[in-house]
Amino acid sequence: MRATTPGDAFLAAAAPTLAAAGPLPYARLDTGGQTTAPKKQAARMLKCECRACGYTFRTARKWLETAGVQLCPIEGHGPMHLYPLGSDGDGPEP
Repeated sequence: MRATTPGDAFLAAAAPTLAAAGPLPYARLDTGGQTTAPKKQAARMLKCECRACGYTFRTARKWLETAGVQLCPIEGHGPMHLYPLGSDGDGPEP
């Protein structure tokens, strides 16, 4: 189907049905200026890195608040370094 506008034959055939249906029983959705697009993802993954060996992983803020900063899996390396929010962790260390 390639036609994008209704032809005269269609309009003539549909006119009685549209007249019987009457006006639409609802109004345009009022969103108060708000968008109806899907919301952006609010959870940002934060980068944690071991300064001794360079082991890196990303975690949600929820887990950092619940359990604290993870320890490096290599014995004796201690807690991981947490990069601040907004830092990609690839630049100079804070």
